[in-house]
Amino acid sequence: MSGFTTYFTNKIMGHVFCGQSWTPPSTYYWALHIGEPTDLGTANPSVITARVPSTLSVPDAAGMVMITADLSWLETAPEPISHLSGWDAATGGHCCFIKQLEKSRNFYDGDTIVVPKFGIQLAAGVDITELGSAA
Repeated sequence: MSGFTTYFTNKIMGHVFCGQSWTPPSTYYWALHIGEPTDLGTANPSVITARVPSTLSVPDAAGMVMITADLSWLETAPEPISHLSGWDAATGGHCCFIKQLEKSRNFYDGDTIVVPKFGIQLAAGVDITELGSAA
């Protein structure tokens, strides 16, 4: 799975459609995973528990924001990294994003893990789910 978590989707929808108060964080933090992190972002964590901060660009015309710089960690044990989770706090907080990497890669003690900057998009034109029948 890659994309927005249930928590983050509910925050956006509540804020935009219901006027619920929400102040998005100025910084998002990324954690490494050796498998699918699940919607809560807590499954299959890497031995590297520190989250790396990032900032996002303003949205472009297509609704895409970019991580403004590469993300990097120093590996401390051999493990295969396959996913990232994006959080609204350096510790604790809520998981907002899940990103599956193009392919899992094995890293070893002393390696530097670099994830090149990437985009996050809320695509326009997505179908509005119809529940029930039209009157």
